[in-house]
Amino acid sequence: LVRSPGGRLSLRELTGALSVGQQQPSVRVPPPGSPEIEELTNNRLLATVARQLRSNAEKLKAKAKPGEPEPTPTVREDVLKARFPKLTASALRAKLTGKCGCVAVNTPGDSMPGVYRLSPDEQLMQEGELRRLVTPEKVCAVESMEAALEMAKSLGLRHLEKLTAAAPERMAVALEQLPLHNAQVAAAAELIEWAASVAPWVSTDAFVSCMRDARGAILSITGAGDPTGRGHGFSFTNEGGQKRAFLGPKGPEQGSLTGSDADLRKLSQETASKILISFGVDQAIIDAQTNW
Repeated sequence: LVRSPGGRLSLRELTGALSVGQQQPSVRVPPPGSPEIEELTNNRLLATVARQLRSNAEKLKAKAKPGEPEPTPTVREDVLKARFPKLTASALRAKLTGKCGCVAVNTPGDSMPGVYRLSPDEQLMQEGELRRLVTPEKVCAVESMEAALEMAKSLGLRHLEKLTAAAPERMAVALEQLPLHNAQVAAAAELIEWAASVAPWVSTDAFVSCMRDARGAILSITGAGDPTGRGHGFSFTNEGGQKRAFLGPKGPEQGSLTGSDADLRKLSQETASKILISFGVDQAIIDAQTNW
């Protein structure tokens, strides 16, 4: 299945030949907490509500008897909550009334789950408009960001977005202040620098800046950003004038991310606390951490 840049889908027969390639990013992955993430969440909810209302309207119309008034389609809050588990009940209600143009049919205190219908002043968006609001590229970009955060958490990094916000020069200087004679600390510092340099919102910004915006970014073709980890792919990391404390042209050794001394979960609480303080993490946040 082949998808062209314009969205056209086609089938191509493979006759014994295998094609291997690395996809180049066409859009920037938004960083955690950016307005693009909130906008996509609102648009996905809007599209879901509009499609459910349209589907329910068609079902009610098919069941209606001749001469009867056309029933009003509704959506249920519990059904939407299952589709958007990260939204709290209060946030979901606020978005339904503020972003989706719905009004409540019954109050949330009733025995039945919250039911909403479209406001008389609003009109359902057409399918073409909904598809332009929620494109596959936007969804993939946000989910790539979420996947990177989950991977970082599995490696013991809890504040990857703060690490990537720091200037590379400050990052290198901070890492060099650590007791690098300790092999465990050195391996952890290398992992931190690697994760901050290959985060998808960092690498896609570097690629788009260099290839499309011509903002002066210099890409490293080989290095830590190689997705294969074996030198078989391209590294889209910005190396223009950046000082690196650890990462050379090959990046971290294969297998050095977890299950070894680079596993940040093996750091003592005192050592991990010092590393976080050096990156500007508040002491109150560090004291609130119960699982190291």
